[in-house]
Amino acid sequence: MKNLTIFTLAIVVSLLVSGCAVSQGNKITKTECGYKKSNGFLLVEEGDKYECISYMKSVSYKNYNKKESDTDKTQRKKVAVFIHGGSFKDRSFIGTYFEQAETLMKKTDITTYRLDMPGYGQSSANNWYKMSHSKTKYNAVNEEFIKFTASMLKEIKRNEKADELIVIGHSAGASLAATITGTHPDLIDVAILYEGVYDWNYWFTFWESNNWRIPNTTMINHVDEIPTSTKFLFLGGTIETKAHIRPIQSKRMANILVEQGNDAQVKIFNGYSHELDENKQAIHFIANYLNKIYK
Repeated sequence: MKNLTIFTLAIVVSLLVSGCAVSQGNKITKTECGYKKSNGFLLVEEGDKYECISYMKSVSYKNYNKKESDTDKTQRKKVAVFIHGGSFKDRSFIGTYFEQAETLMKKTDITTYRLDMPGYGQSSANNWYKMSHSKTKYNAVNEEFIKFTASMLKEIKRNEKADELIVIGHSAGASLAATITGTHPDLIDVAILYEGVYDWNYWFTFWESNNWRIPNTTMINHVDEIPTSTKFLFLGGTIETKAHIRPIQSKRMANILVEQGNDAQVKIFNGYSHELDENKQAIHFIANYLNKIYK
């Protein structure tokens, strides 16, 4: 019996290490996603891969009450999107960022999306799974997943008929948004980044002595392709956790961007950690920052 238990455990561990176990998650066909589109789902396609993404949005009062005939052609329409991090918790981030999204919309009157990336909440995991990392893979620095996330943002921007896109990224979400400003230069107008990885190798000088063997793409690899018109706000906390990105990492990246002509600012919140949803000051700071930009 003991040998059987050991054998069973070995199989489970083997599946987890090999990646077979990550195949689990919601499987949603294109047809099924089509039925869900009117009920808070987006069909996002990138090449031959597709996912059905669950979202909710806080609609701008101005847009909600505006008639088509009242549209001011000189006013550029904006939309904001929260991209969450790769928490190991099996949960929906739609609820997690409810308060932040509502606060941001109310203080700025900008329609704001909160969503679940593939493998989280009700979103599908047809081709992609959660953004958790190991020493062999990490979606947030995977070129194909970066392209998929850009396609998701394009779909939201198209659906909203928006002229400008604001992305608020946390952790893995910040890494993705930062890289996309270079890989897709005309997509994101304002990137608000809370403790992401912007330079893979530099990050590891602070975190681990042995570099993980992962093919990776981060912001630093495409920094020369970022338009000088793109604005950046780097955010973070002072409390160190395993996932903590030190202030020096954000300040270094901001300095590189400023040197090439970008508006890049840094705000570090004393007494807060890596978790954006626990930082009550950050969302008010973000709203005030956006109001100054768009006053």
